[in-house]
Order: sequence, then C-alpha cells, then structure tokens
Amino acid sequence: MVYQGKALRTAVRTMLEEVAAVGPDEQAAVAQLAGGLSGHSTVALAGRISSGKSTLVNALVAEEIAPTDRSECTLVATMYAFGTPARREVVGLDGTTDDSAGDGSRDLGRAAGEVDYEVVYLSQAHLRDRYRIIDTPGLSTTTQSSEDATRRALIDGGGLPSPDILLFLVEGGHLRSDEVAFLREAGATRLNTILVVAHADNAGAGADGSGDPFDTAEKLARNLAAEHPELARAVVPVSGLMAQAAEVGVSETDAEALAALAGAAADDLELDLFTEADPTLLDLADRFGVYTVLHGRQAAERGAVTLSEWLLQRSGLQRLRRVIDGQLAGYTEVSTARTALAGIRRIATVSAHRDRVEAAIERFQIDPATGSLQVAEALEQVMRRAPESPLTAELDRVFWAVDGAAACGLTAGTPLPAVQSRARELLADCRTRRLTLMLGAEREALNVLERSYQMAADGAVPAALRRGHRQEERR
Repeated sequence: MVYQGKALRTAVRTMLEEVAAVGPDEQAAVAQLAGGLSGHSTVALAGRISSGKSTLVNALVAEEIAPTDRSECTLVATMYAFGTPARREVVGLDGTTDDSAGDGSRDLGRAAGEVDYEVVYLSQAHLRDRYRIIDTPGLSTTTQSSEDATRRALIDGGGLPSPDILLFLVEGGHLRSDEVAFLREAGATRLNTILVVAHADNAGAGADGSGDPFDTAEKLARNLAAEHPELARAVVPVSGLMAQAAEVGVSETDAEALAALAGAAADDLELDLFTEADPTLLDLADRFGVYTVLHGRQAAERGAVTLSEWLLQRSGLQRLRRVIDGQLAGYTEVSTARTALAGIRRIATVSAHRDRVEAAIERFQIDPATGSLQVAEALEQVMRRAPESPLTAELDRVFWAVDGAAACGLTAGTPLPAVQSRARELLADCRTRRLTLMLGAEREALNVLERSYQMAADGAVPAALRRGHRQEERR
C-alpha cells in the first residue's frame, strides 16, 4: 500500500498535534520527538570486518570519506550527513561532544571505547539529495568496543537515528548463524533489509579463474534469497572496490594505463600480477580490482567516462541504488510512523493525562490511512512465526502495491469496477480461510488483508488514480 504514503504522513502529524495540545509537558516531549522524525532517510551498513562496508560507503556517497584498509579501520559507528561547513562531531558515551573542522583527520580525540558515535558533515550532493549513511565497525571485530559500537547503533538504541534501510554485506554467499542472530536482533525483515553479496568480483574462483565471478555471485544471491526470505526482500551482488572506483573518479591517465594493456594476453597479466613484476599493474589492480584489469581494458580504450560507466554498471552499484530507492519509497513513511507511535507510547507512560494521549493513539491506529503500517506489522509477525505461510506473499503484494488494482493482484489500468469486483472476491476468500487457520499471527494477518481489500472494494484509492480509472472507462 505504497500509495498511502502521504495519507499516513498526515495521520502521524495529526496524532502529534493532538498529543501536543494535551499540555505543556506533552508539547515539549512531542517537539523533541518531531525533531528526530525530520530529515533525510537513513541507510546503515553492517557485516563482518573487511566485508567491504567502507568501500561501499564511499561509492554510495561518491567521495572517498570512509577509511579503507585490509585491517580493521572503522572503530566507531559513523554517520555521514549533508552539512556545511564540513565538520565532525564525536559524541562520547558520557554525552559530551567534541567538534572539529573537516580536515580529514581520523583522530577521535579520545579512546574508541569511550565514543558512542561520530557524525561527519559534508557538502556532498549524494548526501543532500539521497540519504544519510551510517557505517559500522561490524561483527567479529578485533576489539569488543567496536562490536559494542555496532550493536549500540543498530540494536541497543544508541544516539544515532534508527536506519530506514539496513544493507548487510555477506561474504561467501551464506549467512553464518551469528549473522542471522544479529539480523533478527536488529529487526531485519524483507521490508527494511537488503543483503549484499560482497566482493562479487572475486566470487567463486575469482577474476582469474574459470567462469565469470559475477555469474557465481548471482547464483549465490539467488540461493541467499531462497534461504532467508524473511530477512530481506532483495539480494544484490556488488563489488565495493569497483563501485568506489566508478564514483570517486577515474582519470584519463587511469584509463590510458588500462587501455595500454588491451593487447596483452590475460594469462600474461595474471602471471605479472602473481609475480608482482609490474608496479603499475599492481597499482591498477589495487585501486580498480583484478577483474577490471582483465575485463575492463576495452572500455578503457574509449576513455575515462566510458570506463566509469562500465564500472558503475558491472560493479552492481546502479542496481543496488535502484533497489535502495525502491525500498525507501515503500518503507520510509512506515518507518517514520512506527518511530512516532513508539515515541507517543513512551510519552503516554509518563504523562499526567495518560488517558488523553492513549485516546490519540487509538484514533491513529483505527485511521484507514494507517493501513500500510498495519500490513507491515502483520507481514513481519507472519514471517517470524509462520514463514512458510502463503499469507506472506499476499501481504508482501499488498504492502508494495502502488494502487488498489495492484493490491488485488491486477495489472495497472484495470477499470475500477473490475478492481472492486476482485476485491470483493478476495474479501470472501479471507473469511473462508479464517476458519482453517490456527496461528494467531495468521488470523490477525487475515483481518489486516480484509481491511485492505475492503478499501479497494470501496474504491478507496487516491483521487489521481480514481481520475485515471474514470478516464480509462470513458475511453
């Protein structure tokens, strides 16, 4: 029910206004809550140490801002956000904040174990126009403080905003048991999580092995999607190194150096890389990856722009961005509504006018505009308790539907009377199925589906879509 985004936003605003009108204490609490709800969407990255998180951060921001190294170099959770002038804020576990100019220094000013998180502000277009990004130290780090920092950012409610989307980088094509446990603790679902097959340019036998490693990575992605449908809606293979090279910048000198290798046999290049005989070749492989050295030479012959476009497409970054944008479009409003509802519930527990605050909550929850929130919660409950239930696919379809026709499984442009007829059929089917279901999560899911289909049966689609249906019928 993606098409309900604007209506859901209005319902949240109404609830906040009602609670703020209760009294001065509630007004102050709502103002603080509303401040945290404003701003850009947030995308967080997690995964094991050296899984390529920081190179992917650099690619997503289109600037080399996150430190990359073969050793552990991200020691605290760091949010990259748009702001001028460029600066850093290091927030300690004691609540104090140290500010510094954006001089690129990695000195935190205190021990990493004493830091809650840091925020790096940059006047970067991608951060202004797309989303804020949180980089985390990850799992299986060499220091307990780094692992604690990851948990604080994504699980334990530290000072950073809760991410709207979590990108979890997977090495080897399989989630380990501790990774699955972490994702479940972090509240990962197919609504808010994207799995990334990391180092896709080195999957299988690698760039210099038999077969294309990206083909192997695609197979790993399909397997992951089948193994863990409850944890992520999409699995995307990505080479962070190639993506970083594409977005941070390819010079004409780089393109010329790669193009000069176009006539060399692949076997000779592989031997030179293995024996480390050519420093220039090693430098190219280090910055662009062995796959680019072996397979990107023809693109490099047409110049830096063509090489950048090839890297952007082949790395998987273009595809990942499309998936992120699509997931954000469907989930951000629901994520914001959830945060607001949780905040108002906290206000209710300490309010001297608890009954009035709870009445505002109740009005919000029965508002038809909150349908997408109810579908999301029903889907998550079913995925946790009965992941094999056929209701999961149906709830998923309804959640991501862009109009009433899509919610009913019909194609775009289906005339409104046909949509209403199909919705009534689905309503009757829900009532029949309820007689055979045993799990409470499934019964509640059917209640939510009934309300969704009732909206479609009543013609409760946005005015613009209703106008489109009427125009179609007149034709």
